[in-house]
Amino acid sequence: MRVVIFNPQYFEKAEYVPPPPFELPGLMQELIAWYRAHKRKLHPFEIALVLHTKFVSIHPFTDGNGRLGRALLNFVLSRTGYPRLYLDLSHREQYLDAVAQGNAGDYLPIVALLREIYVEQHRTIFEEIIGKILKRATDDFPEHERVMAGI
Repeated sequence: MRVVIFNPQYFEKAEYVPPPPFELPGLMQELIAWYRAHKRKLHPFEIALVLHTKFVSIHPFTDGNGRLGRALLNFVLSRTGYPRLYLDLSHREQYLDAVAQGNAGDYLPIVALLREIYVEQHRTIFEEIIGKILKRATDDFPEHERVMAGI
C-alpha cells in the first residue's frame, strides 16, 4: 500500500510507504517499550526527537501522523521542563528529508536539524525577552515587576 500525503494548501507531496496494518500493534508496543527503556538514558531532547521520528515512521493513522508526532515531541519536551519546538513551512522540505532518513534508521539528521531550529528559535525568543526587559517594557511582562526593580 502506498500512501501519498498531499496538502493542497501547500502544493507539496511527501511520499511514504507505511508498515502494513497487521504490524501496527506490535510496532506501537515496541515504540512504548523503547521509550520506557531509554527515557532516563538519553537526553530529554534526543528522546523527544527520536520518539517523534519513530512514531511517524510507524505511521499508525491515515491522517495526522506528523501533527500527532510533533505533539508527542512537545509533550516529552514539556514534561522534562524544556520549551516547545515550533516548525513552520520554511523547514518543511528539510524536515521531510530528515524524517525519511529516520524512517531508514538514521536519526542523526533529524536530531541535528531540529536541534538547530530549536536553538535558533529559543535564542531569538530569549533575546527578544531580554531586550524588552532591558528597555523596561514592563507592559509586556506585568508579573515581573520585581525582576525589573532589581535591574
